[in-house]
Amino acid sequence: MNSKNPAIRAKKRDFALKNRIHYPKCYNIDKINAVMLASIMRYGRKEGALPLPAFLKGEKRMIKQLKNRSRAFYGTLICSGVSVITMIVYAAIYASTRFMAREALLCMTGGVLLGLVLLFTNHERFAPSALLVGNFLGLLFYIYHIYFFVSSVVTGIQFSGFPPEFFVNAVMFGVALVLSIVCVFLPCSCPKEEN
Repeated sequence: MNSKNPAIRAKKRDFALKNRIHYPKCYNIDKINAVMLASIMRYGRKEGALPLPAFLKGEKRMIKQLKNRSRAFYGTLICSGVSVITMIVYAAIYASTRFMAREALLCMTGGVLLGLVLLFTNHERFAPSALLVGNFLGLLFYIYHIYFFVSSVVTGIQFSGFPPEFFVNAVMFGVALVLSIVCVFLPCSCPKEEN
């Protein structure tokens, strides 16, 4: 996008000269923009440089939003990550079997998404509860779908015993649920209500 405004062209030309970027007389403004962005990313902003692009301002805003948060905020982020890992492991192991509970995945996904939306819309007080409900319902659906397998192993119909995949999933669901319960009781930095 070649700029018709001579002041903008002069600023870009000065920037290129100041940073020792040499171009032929017929230079393309798009290439200068790309080089300017690369130099900003590599060396930081120089005095008198053009303003930062919008997407870099959004990154700074995101970093600013993540600073000075409560333990509940970070705990909920960690618990969300554990829940996502649990869903991936569960789907990878049981996807092609009749013991796969798609309802469990839906509940856990809904809990994680709702929790993250509540976190980043400054309702962090309710985010751990949403995550706990999603993980608890996911565990209940997991138990419902795996019950026939457990009962057949316990009663001796299948003599092979429990495979290691069963224990991995049970532990992952248990860890996700316990972390969710812990997150509910972590202190959050909610605004105090005035009476």
